[in-house]
Amino acid sequence: MRSTPKMIPGRHSVTLLAFNLLWLSLNCLADGNNLLETGEYQNPSSRGDKYIEVPMCMAFTKSGKLFLMDKSCYIFHWNKDREFVNVFAGQGEGPGQLSYPGRIAVNDTEIWVAGADKTVVYDHNGKYLKEVTFSSYLRNFDFLNDQFVMQGAYGMYNEADGQTFAGKMDTRFFVFDKEGVKHVETLILPNHSMVKGPGGRMLNKPFAPEIDIQVDGDGVMYLGFSESSTIYKVGQDGQIDEKLEFALPTGPPSDADLKLFENIFLPGKGVRVSHYRKGFTYESEKAYYTHFLIGNGKIAFILTPTGSIATRYGWGFSQATYRIHDLKTKQQLAVGKYALPEDSRVFFENDRILACIVGGENDYQIVEMKLRGME
Repeated sequence: MRSTPKMIPGRHSVTLLAFNLLWLSLNCLADGNNLLETGEYQNPSSRGDKYIEVPMCMAFTKSGKLFLMDKSCYIFHWNKDREFVNVFAGQGEGPGQLSYPGRIAVNDTEIWVAGADKTVVYDHNGKYLKEVTFSSYLRNFDFLNDQFVMQGAYGMYNEADGQTFAGKMDTRFFVFDKEGVKHVETLILPNHSMVKGPGGRMLNKPFAPEIDIQVDGDGVMYLGFSESSTIYKVGQDGQIDEKLEFALPTGPPSDADLKLFENIFLPGKGVRVSHYRKGFTYESEKAYYTHFLIGNGKIAFILTPTGSIATRYGWGFSQATYRIHDLKTKQQLAVGKYALPEDSRVFFENDRILACIVGGENDYQIVEMKLRGME
């Protein structure tokens, strides 16, 4: 049974949003109040603008602006006071449009949106500037500095000749300039996030590993691929400055883990993960995390059940466990978990969390949060 009632399509329901807030408060209190609300964003539909149609990816600027893309490739823009500003872009094949949503990265003046086929650049007002084509399959990216972009990508290579082929997979971090030219190959790691099944079919894992790239408040970049518990600190030249080793647990999913995994509802698809069971293998260990956050000298490792199904867009599911460590001493400081209403999507960026809580057909409550222990 769904945990949040549906409203009449196309209508905004204050009562339902209030219900979700009450649900969230009671569940957080029951679990030690591990998610702390820091503010709610103005709903675009409350002033007659376009509804958000399933949030897919987002990014904050240093000054606190928020840009969020939905599944129709529209980008919604809020100012630092959480007031809705405008919506732009959209799905299509024309200039400034994308065929499919991807990832968003922002700096002080530009918004870069990486779709499946190209990367489109806008200014903060939504004006289309240019397109950039990267040379590999991008899963995550962010600005290393004003001149360069760090990209995290998966590669599938034939073991014999090195040509692109679903034989051997790895994870690669590259530095590109703003014209899409590769300058530095920062890191190559083994990647076993998929398993070759019967007939050569590639199968996903529950609690699968994923790439994450985070930048702290001082502009220092950190990389990770959660098949290991190592985090890499990156210098401004794109080279690894330091390897940070953390003691994180892993192991095969328990029966309770697999039940949680199969019963997770996929927002926007109308089905549970169990609908895609043939595309998974359960003979695997869990990733060490699927997302990490950095802030106030701490690092939080968050593990969501479905891993790389969602994190190619940067979002996590409504339930997760987490561990907080001191960034310098590596000492564990806290352990916890949280649960949001079943239809929610959760985004992680540095020490910030954005929860998109469904309020009906194409209507979301957008709330910024922090993990208890990261404040």
